[in-house]
This record gives sequence, structure tokens and C-alpha cells, in this order.
Amino acid sequence: MENVQNKVVLITGASSGIGGATAKLLANNGAMVALRARREERLGKVVDEIGTDNAVYLKSDVTDLNSLKQLVKLAKEKFGKIDVLFANTGLYAGSQPDNVEISELAVLSNNGHLK
Repeated sequence: MENVQNKVVLITGASSGIGGATAKLLANNGAMVALRARREERLGKVVDEIGTDNAVYLKSDVTDLNSLKQLVKLAKEKFGKIDVLFANTGLYAGSQPDNVEISELAVLSNNGHLK
């Protein structure tokens, strides 16, 4: 994985599962990571495992576009750039995909997730 050395990767949904594992894998191979998720305690544990020299995080919800802007700013202040965005989050509309109401899709669209 030498191609991730010195790359800065912003990862959403990074407190556990695929996002957390990806953050650890990338950091173990020389990348720096900026992490975002709702569960601050779990995010903190991921950063503790990686080390604060190579990771920063911001507790936030995927529906809050301003918090994503804050994380971009935080990553640029700490690491000077962002090379990759790994969008590892999703929203649950509360129904099967073929039963989703237009109003539920509008919430996603208004938050910039379907543009």
C-alpha cells in the first residue's frame, strides 16, 4: 500500500465497521486521516489507536453539511491538504427503497447528498 504514503484521507462514518477499519489500515500504511461520525467516544478510540499525529476527528451527523466544511478546515489546518474523500455514510429513510417518499428524498437533496 505504498501509494497511500503521505496522503490525507477524509473518511465519513469512521467510528466503526468499514470506516473505522479503513482509517486504521490507511494510517498503518502511512496515510493521515480526518474522521467524521456521530459517535464521539468510538471516534476517539479509533484516533487513540492510530495516534493523534496522523488523525483528527470531528463528531458530526451526515445531514450537517456545515460540519463537513469544518472537518475539511480541520484537516487542512493539521495536514495542509486533502487527497481523498471516502464517503462511507448513508441515511436510512425508514422504508424500503421502492417505498421512499419524495419528501424523504428532498431531505437528502437539500443537504447536498444527491446533487
